[in-house]
Amino acid sequence: MEDAYGSYTVKLPAGDMVIYPATSLRHVTPITRGSRIASFLWTQSSNHPERTSVVELTAVYHNLLRQLSRAVAPPR
Repeated sequence: MEDAYGSYTVKLPAGDMVIYPATSLRHVTPITRGSRIASFLWTQSSNHPERTSVVELTAVYHNLLRQLSRAVAPPR
């Protein structure tokens, strides 16, 4: 992945997902064993002040970030 914060590699266990903005660049490495099954989803949001969907989508995004940070945080 490459975005405004730099380049980084993402490798997750089977069944996990990555959420990233459409402005990020990504590429997929070749499969060396097994198979890859992928699913893609695009969403679009609007900054209309009367739409609660923007606030709800932002809440989901932040909850996913919090869960991810707990999953990958080193033990204290």
